[in-house]
Amino acid sequence: MKKYIAIVSLGLMFFAGCKSDGQTNEPTPVPEEEPLDGDPDIGDLSAPGIFYDKFEGPIDETKWNKMNRLWGQSTNPLHQHGGVIPENVYTKSGYAIMRALGDQYTGTLRGPQGHTKRLGGVLTSKQRFASGRYEFKMRVLQAPDMGVLSAAWSFWYKEITKASDPVVWDKAIAAGNIPDSNGKIILNHEIDIEVKGANLSNPIYTNWIGEKTGEFDSKNVVYPTGLNDKKFHVYRWDWHTGGNGQEARVEYYIDDVLMRTSTTRVPYFASNINVGNWFAWWAGNDSGTYKAPNFESMEMYVDWVKFTPFNEPNDDFLDNK
Repeated sequence: MKKYIAIVSLGLMFFAGCKSDGQTNEPTPVPEEEPLDGDPDIGDLSAPGIFYDKFEGPIDETKWNKMNRLWGQSTNPLHQHGGVIPENVYTKSGYAIMRALGDQYTGTLRGPQGHTKRLGGVLTSKQRFASGRYEFKMRVLQAPDMGVLSAAWSFWYKEITKASDPVVWDKAIAAGNIPDSNGKIILNHEIDIEVKGANLSNPIYTNWIGEKTGEFDSKNVVYPTGLNDKKFHVYRWDWHTGGNGQEARVEYYIDDVLMRTSTTRVPYFASNINVGNWFAWWAGNDSGTYKAPNFESMEMYVDWVKFTPFNEPNDDFLDNK
C-alpha cells in the first residue's frame, strides 16, 4: 500500500493518500486511499507466474539488482558518458527513482570507470522472463533537447560457436543470426522502448537477436502528444516467441495504443527486465547536432512494473554461462 499521511487542520484529523509528483518535495494528496491490492491500474496480480513490483518500500533485493556498469561508449570524448551507478536508484513516496546526474553535477559520486558526470541509474531483475506482457508505468526524464535516454528493455547475451553449442547454433542461423569471421555468433536478445532526450515525441521500438546490421528490427514512431507532459504513461510490449499457431512477434504500446508490431528478428531467449536511464551518445543526436545534458540532477519515476507470462512453446531458457 502506498504511503499515507495524517493531516491535522482546525482540530480535525483526516487521512489522505499521497504520492510525490516529482516536481517538489511535498507529497500530492489523492482523494481516496488506494485498495489493499495496490494501484487500481496495475490489474490482476493473482494469475500464476506474474511478476510485479509497486515499490512501496525499499528496493526489493530479492527481485532486483542496482546496475553498476558502463556500455555503449562513444569514441568521441565530447559524447562519452559515465555509465550507471547503484547510488542513483532508490525509492521515494511509493516510486522507484532512477536519478540522472548531468554535466552540471559536481558531487563525489563516480561511475564504474571513474567518470564524474553523466551518471544514470538502472534496475535489472534477478529473474529471467520469456514470452509475455511487459508493462512499466513511469514518467520518463523530462529533459527535452538533452543527451540522456529513458528506457525499459529486456536483455540476454551469450557468445557461441558451432562447436560449443551446435543445437543453439542451428536455431540461431535459422532465426537470422550472422556468424563473424571467427565463426562466432553473438546472441544479443533484447526488446527496447527508448525515449531520447533529444526528442521526447519520437520513441524507438527495437527488437534484437544479435548486434550486427541485419540482426535487429528498429523503428521510431511519433507519439502525437509527446512525452514531455510531466505525466505517467504505461509503456508495454507483448512478446510472442511463437508456436502452436502463434506467430512470433513483438507488439509495442503506450497507454494501450498499439504503436508498432515487429515480426522479424524476434527474440526467443528468456531475458532480464531492465528499467532506467543512461547517457547514450545518440540520445542527444536527433538532428545531427549533439545536445549535451546541461543539467545537474533529474529523476525518472517508475510507479510499477509487471510481467504476465504467455508460456509459449518457443520460449527458451538457455543458460548464458
